[in-house]
Amino acid sequence: MRFRRRVAAKLIDTAIIAAVAVLFVTLWSSHLAQMPGRLAATVLWSGMIFQIAFVAVCLNRWGATPGKMLCRLKVVATPGRSVGQIRAFARSVVNSLGLATLVIGYSGPGLDGSGPQQSLALFNVVMWALFLSYFVALLDKPAQRTMSDRICGTRVLYG
Repeated sequence: MRFRRRVAAKLIDTAIIAAVAVLFVTLWSSHLAQMPGRLAATVLWSGMIFQIAFVAVCLNRWGATPGKMLCRLKVVATPGRSVGQIRAFARSVVNSLGLATLVIGYSGPGLDGSGPQQSLALFNVVMWALFLSYFVALLDKPAQRTMSDRICGTRVLYG
């Protein structure tokens, strides 16, 4: 039951980020139309950068994103103190790894020069790892820490 609140918070935050991405595309559509081959990459890069900044600022300032606030969740550093700038940024980057691999796949050749197919395969591997991280968090009673929580030394408190 508690973990559902985390999933709901993630969906709310994703909706906010998607709405900003749509607004960005709408406002800049005339400029983006001049570079049709790079449209998807531009949208994905700007969405990823906004997501990292949005989550990092929210976690640093309030200890929660709007979705987490609505679901009465708070992110703290493991000893129970506030997250801080560096830890908030690091947690945001780790949470964006799946999107980052997708962006790399659409914005240029794969890491070994083999093209988007290799990057898409890397994206699938990273997304499965993140999915398994959430699954493992379900088994981690009572803390329910995900991969980003463990790497960054944070935990989510349920209010």
